[in-house]
Amino acid sequence: MRDFDFWQRWLVSISLLIVVFGVMMAVLGGTAAFDIIDNQINTVYWDVEGLDSDTEEFQQWVYGVMGATMAGWGVMMSLVARVPFQRKERWAWRATAYSVGLWFLIDSYVSLSTANYFNELAVNVPLLVLIVLPLWFTRHEFK
Repeated sequence: MRDFDFWQRWLVSISLLIVVFGVMMAVLGGTAAFDIIDNQINTVYWDVEGLDSDTEEFQQWVYGVMGATMAGWGVMMSLVARVPFQRKERWAWRATAYSVGLWFLIDSYVSLSTANYFNELAVNVPLLVLIVLPLWFTRHEFK
């Protein structure tokens, strides 16, 4: 499991999945395709069965902005993982590790402080593990 090329490709693949999910969130947020996520998140913040139109519009805007940000972050990570990470440029490993660490700390703080355990357990922790694995197994290559 220490094969550098495997973990580099893994990191590119996870980054591209982040892009796909971000685009889907931006385009499909608030639609029936996102009901599984909406049903988990809405109950944390609203005590109603159905959201009023203003709340739904705001939620779609938030999903759009969040999805666009995720897609952009995923593109950046995939490009860094594709070339400079593959070349074993130290800054590429550090930039990926620091950006993921900062994302996880802030996102987790907000999720946990607002009791959004679904986001923490279903998104943040699994995504962190998927990104940290290649960073962990390639760390010795970047000295």
